[in-house]
Amino acid sequence: MKNFLRTLSFWRTRTDVEVDFIVYSPKGLWAIEVKNKKKMFQHDTKPLETFLEDYPNAKALMLYRENKYLQLKNVFCISVL
Repeated sequence: MKNFLRTLSFWRTRTDVEVDFIVYSPKGLWAIEVKNKKKMFQHDTKPLETFLEDYPNAKALMLYRENKYLQLKNVFCISVL
């Protein structure tokens, strides 16, 4: 757990586009957004898409409340229910 906490951060641009969590792991770089929403739309993934422009080898994950798996462009949307 100690090593994991050293690899957890957030990301923000100068124009205040923000990603909640950035995780560095042996499996790669992960950008994670958490939304308290039941429905996801393409515009909800904009912060993650912006991150992927700067870090194209990263993986992007959106956690949300509907019991449905989606992929919007390069962002995987996964239910937390």
